[in-house]
Amino acid sequence: MTNPSGATSPSVNVRIAGSSAAGGGAVVFRRNTTGAFSNSLTVSVLVNGTSVPFFIAGRFGRPSINNEDVRIEARAGTTLVGSVQVMVRIRKNANTLTPGERDRFVSAFARLNNQGAGRFADFRDMHTQVSSPQAHGAPGFLPWHRAYILDLERELQAIDPSIALPYWRFDRTAPNIFTLDFLGVSDPLGTVQFSNTNPLQFWRTDGVQGINRRPLNNWNPATQPGPGVVNEAQTLTLGNQYAAFRTMEINPHGTAHTRWGGSISQIPTAAKDPLFFLLHCNVDRLWAKWQRLNSRFDAALAASYDSNAANPIGHNLPDTMWP
Repeated sequence: MTNPSGATSPSVNVRIAGSSAAGGGAVVFRRNTTGAFSNSLTVSVLVNGTSVPFFIAGRFGRPSINNEDVRIEARAGTTLVGSVQVMVRIRKNANTLTPGERDRFVSAFARLNNQGAGRFADFRDMHTQVSSPQAHGAPGFLPWHRAYILDLERELQAIDPSIALPYWRFDRTAPNIFTLDFLGVSDPLGTVQFSNTNPLQFWRTDGVQGINRRPLNNWNPATQPGPGVVNEAQTLTLGNQYAAFRTMEINPHGTAHTRWGGSISQIPTAAKDPLFFLLHCNVDRLWAKWQRLNSRFDAALAASYDSNAANPIGHNLPDTMWP
């Protein structure tokens, strides 16, 4: 509340709802961190200006088609007292991005890197041999990488709010990802080539220009799925207990990494390659699908997350994840 003139009580009821453009995204609301979402929410706003928290989410199955094609409106009675334009972003299959979506993504990623001088250096420095015990080989593998790529995605959205991190389905062919205009084409030595209009041609990490990534054993990722990679259906049937499902760290996750030579094949250097983040976006998607399939959303339940005294530091629920 910023202008309480005329208010006759200590608070005013404000109804919050979404208004969508034709074919646009949709939002839903709830008062607290748990409970069902609804299409609108009435909150009691104090006239002294105290903030009132509530929660907004994109409606499942209703992503935006354009930036800011959803408006969140606040009304006191029938009077519109405030609004904000938003976008319901969704992580898409990188192989099916439109040319415009692809170009906005690579542009934002290149700007985040800024030829080695940008904020991406922080993300490069997070995924190293030093951090590996916190991020791999134990229950924290999936949540550590979820937080990691979410933080990176937010940095990209600060550059271009219309984008979301896309995923590479490593169990399928990807003819539109490994191109000169997207994530590049590897020469026989593994040096990744880009078109002269692709800003990723200026990618730089650890003081070294370029990306080294080479498919092993004559594998062509544009026409073949990753050799030996467990497919999505098989991954989702690893088990309905987290302890069983997280074995996907080995396959498909680890196998998808090691179908390549170059930096992406090793933990200390994998984050040097932008492909790493599309790979882990798919890992996170598989975990999200497993959570939804099995209703595994309460981390305090053993079936959803195996937190126990035998885990290394950093892998139990009360622990802080480095860094």
